[in-house]
Amino acid sequence: MLVILSVPLKKRNLDTYMDIHRTSDVFPNKVLQPTQFASDLNIYTKTKSHKWKTVADVKEPINVKESHRSFTSKLTCDVLETFGDYGSKQKSVKVTDEDKNAYTVSQILGKGGFAKVYRLHDRDDDLMAIKIIAKRTLTKPEKRDKVAREIDIHRRLQHRNVVEFIKHFQDEKFVYLVMEFCGTMTLSSILKTRQTITECEVRYYLQQILAGCKHIHSHGIVHRDLKLSNLLINDHMVLKIADFGLSTILKGHYDKKESICGTPNYISPEVIQKSGHSYPADVWAVGCIVHALMSGRPPFETQTLKDTYKMISKGKYTEPSHASVNARHFVKSCLQVQPTHRPDMAELEKSGFLTDGFIPPSLPLSAANSTPQFADGQGRKEQLDGRGNKIISAVEYFIETIEDQVICAEGGKDPSLVDQSVVFENKQLLVAIQTCFQKIKVTIYTHVSVVTINKFPKSNPPQSHKTKNCLWITKWVDYSHKYGFGFQLSNKIYGASLTDGCNIAVSTDKGHVGLQHSTHKELVECRTSDLPDAYQRILKMMNYFVKYMDEALIIGGQIADSTKEVSRKPLVTEKNGLSSIYILHWLRTKECIVICLSTGTVQANFFNDHTKLVVSRVGAEDYKLMYINTKRSISVFDLSEIAQSGLTEEIKVRFHYLMLQLSIILDRYT
Repeated sequence: MLVILSVPLKKRNLDTYMDIHRTSDVFPNKVLQPTQFASDLNIYTKTKSHKWKTVADVKEPINVKESHRSFTSKLTCDVLETFGDYGSKQKSVKVTDEDKNAYTVSQILGKGGFAKVYRLHDRDDDLMAIKIIAKRTLTKPEKRDKVAREIDIHRRLQHRNVVEFIKHFQDEKFVYLVMEFCGTMTLSSILKTRQTITECEVRYYLQQILAGCKHIHSHGIVHRDLKLSNLLINDHMVLKIADFGLSTILKGHYDKKESICGTPNYISPEVIQKSGHSYPADVWAVGCIVHALMSGRPPFETQTLKDTYKMISKGKYTEPSHASVNARHFVKSCLQVQPTHRPDMAELEKSGFLTDGFIPPSLPLSAANSTPQFADGQGRKEQLDGRGNKIISAVEYFIETIEDQVICAEGGKDPSLVDQSVVFENKQLLVAIQTCFQKIKVTIYTHVSVVTINKFPKSNPPQSHKTKNCLWITKWVDYSHKYGFGFQLSNKIYGASLTDGCNIAVSTDKGHVGLQHSTHKELVECRTSDLPDAYQRILKMMNYFVKYMDEALIIGGQIADSTKEVSRKPLVTEKNGLSSIYILHWLRTKECIVICLSTGTVQANFFNDHTKLVVSRVGAEDYKLMYINTKRSISVFDLSEIAQSGLTEEIKVRFHYLMLQLSIILDRYT
């Protein structure tokens, strides 16, 4: 049996820094035995405890004071190190099964909870997919049982709309599950490109989902993790249900499971309430999938998991205004709070949504990127509706999907309800937020209205100024589902908004700290060495963010010398101390992340091309617009000059989008 001592340093994410330091937190100045726990970070968080258990049957103890490099060098190679990762880290590795059949593992296809999926070729060059699990993640009996259950369940299923299970084998380090190759498309990737899908296409995919689910249920199996990313689409546009890692077998028609299992946006009320679930839990997920395909997002998606679960428990959601009556009725029938009130898969196949509407016999491969054209004219109305849907979705969809974090607490523990936004209970602070937002919006719209933007001259843009006195975010890390949201400003100050509502800022030299809690009036601002013991845990958490940003992130723009001069000014003053620097609000859209700081800075980082647009307050009423292009070069303009001089097209489009998001944020506080 393999054991694991720590998380490899090569996993460059914030959890790496957390787990390394957590060792000495739990066992200060002690000698540790090698520990047993799943190495995958997503699984490790499900244990609800950060205490490491020692193993009695090992011979050589390891001292936690030795260097991290030598400490982690004793670990076995993980899947990515052995078989490769995306991009330049791709490899071609030979593996052999128990019958001496040789295979070649090549390009990675995807990363799951604690497994990775790759392309696989046999001696005849037949293409398959292989799911690889490191044995070091299976040191606990429940983990081994989980893999065995997945194999047992998947091998029972043989259906056109279920990914075919071919075989499994293992070697000294890994367990291999060989499956049918279905390409790289999923309904999730298609929806990301298309934003919404026409109803005739939804029916095309839905009839395949129902057929596959009906086959699964006929074997006494509940999938328990139906979602867009687990619905694969092959090159013939045939849908395949995948990933049976959370599936279970019912002992009888009345058997129910009470474990909390699934993905937040698709979990049914009975799963959350631990009242016992079975086949209707999959029906609920189908309703969520259909709603997402038509509207662009799942029906119960909110900013926070807590609010999502509240909405699910009440069965409260907004119907897509553009959906047909039959479509709404279908979704409503699936999303009944009482599982006994939901139809089964066979009954759903007979619903008016499927029987009364046009279902194309096939879809072209181009439907993954654009609305298909039907030569016979059928579905024409839905094509036109779909274009309207796309516009509606672009406006409505201003909160990114809750991170696709699978929750599986087999022990029946409550799911972690992590708030991803900053919630201010202090009324005075709420007023300050509203005032700040109002000033920003009024200032922007005074100089540049939406109408003005649309009439910007195409030439003669304003001259760029120096970045002096402009304050913006150069680095950020979003771990709000576990720890919080961390950032670094252009003046080198670090900050973080933690999940418990605390805001903290640290000076460049780490010598000063400012701290406040959204539920308390008390502000703490002092030297780091003088910070009261009650806040040491918060400071330690902040240090994890600082270490990660320093070692793993690059600066998001080329900071000019004038900005460096600003950073050399005193970092703590009576008028504007560290405790006054925090995030008022942030949100993600499909296009960008928008961050609003207490300093008056509003910033949008666009994901597609990594450009950034910043509105920075440099005085009581003076605002500057900063644009960072794809080459990380910075241009700065006075807002007052823009209306007269105009902007380039690339800045104009981004500025228009930022103002739309700012208006949405402000509306939520008024």
